[in-house]
Amino acid sequence: MITRSQFRSLLARLVDNLGWKIVSLLLSIGLWIVIRIAVVEEYEASQVNRGPMAIRQIQNVPIIIQTSSTDTNRYVIEPQVVAVSVEGQSVLLETLDATRIRVVADLTQQAGEEAFAVALEVEVPDDFAFRSCQPQSIRVGRGGQDCFGLVLPLPLPASRVASSMALIRLDSFATPFHAISNAVP
Repeated sequence: MITRSQFRSLLARLVDNLGWKIVSLLLSIGLWIVIRIAVVEEYEASQVNRGPMAIRQIQNVPIIIQTSSTDTNRYVIEPQVVAVSVEGQSVLLETLDATRIRVVADLTQQAGEEAFAVALEVEVPDDFAFRSCQPQSIRVGRGGQDCFGLVLPLPLPASRVASSMALIRLDSFATPFHAISNAVP
């Protein structure tokens, strides 16, 4: 328990320079209010200046193939590009292009099948909301045979790949197919 003398000492400390303590408290509350209002007003102004919300479809977004580090298979994918619908502020949508959108086909869980379908995962910048992807999945062929029964000779250099299909050799990293499919001798 606190004794009477300890209580008086504590009360004396609280009352000592009471005017300065009250001024300090009021100043800190006022400063907090001013900063809070300025931040909220700036945020609201930035949202108004960006314009209304809109939806835009970005065409020809390349598909990135992701495999495990030990996978040395060759893959044929179709289609090579997709269309992605994105929602956001209309002013920001004008600056959005296919290079800022990531469409990933994760092949790390595929084992043993020669031809299969893979669902696509889409990542858009934080200022936008993903709406849809067309198509939502791609067909993948493993080895020298694609999903359509066309036999491709192995090994086939990347520079000889037809423009309608991409043949990709993936070593230990994900490689965008467009980086090698556009190379023409």
